[in-house]
Amino acid sequence: MAIEKVIVIDDEPIIRRSLELQLRGKRLSVALCSTIAEAEKYIARDSFDLMFVDVRLPDGDGTDLLNRLAPRPEKTAYRGHDRVRNDRISGQLHPFRRI
Repeated sequence: MAIEKVIVIDDEPIIRRSLELQLRGKRLSVALCSTIAEAEKYIARDSFDLMFVDVRLPDGDGTDLLNRLAPRPEKTAYRGHDRVRNDRISGQLHPFRRI
């Protein structure tokens, strides 16, 4: 499956902007969100091939969002601070795994 549409969910503007520049540079369609509520609105009206999800968000835990969305999307990456939880990449949990 080719990756075409990506959603970035992170409350830090510099992280969102950095990922956006990198992903758009690879000619990918990118949606940017700073909260789980905002992400859920995007996800309700569109599908994404890849998600970058921060663990600590202002309105909740990014891994809780991933668990609610399982089994889609197929490939996911997240970033977190000192609290590392598992996320889904083809059923296996690998933080910062290169996709």
